[in-house]
Amino acid sequence: MRQLGTFIGSMIAGILVFSVWGKLAGDYGLIGGWLAALFTIGLSWSLCHYVGTIYNRDGAAWVDLGLPVGVAGTTMGMFNGQPLGNALPTLAVLIIGAILGGVAAAIVTDSMEKANS
Repeated sequence: MRQLGTFIGSMIAGILVFSVWGKLAGDYGLIGGWLAALFTIGLSWSLCHYVGTIYNRDGAAWVDLGLPVGVAGTTMGMFNGQPLGNALPTLAVLIIGAILGGVAAAIVTDSMEKANS
């Protein structure tokens, strides 16, 4: 049941971002993009973490909103008839960002452990 909740929560997060963000940013410009970011990510985070739709083990971390948004963006283009190759530059940037985020998290964690010891 936890896997089903994780799948549904992830799916809702990805769909929200790609159905709302572009529309608000297109209609209202920069402020629309900021509002879309606030509402879509805020609502997704609340659903996944506060309500508990996505299962996270104690002490474990999982990229629970970045992965579904990346998958939704990739598959949305494919369902709209675009080739997968169009998504590769975005996926490359996504992978680079994930690597940099992991390195930054490791540096912060090491720094915190040294400060506590």
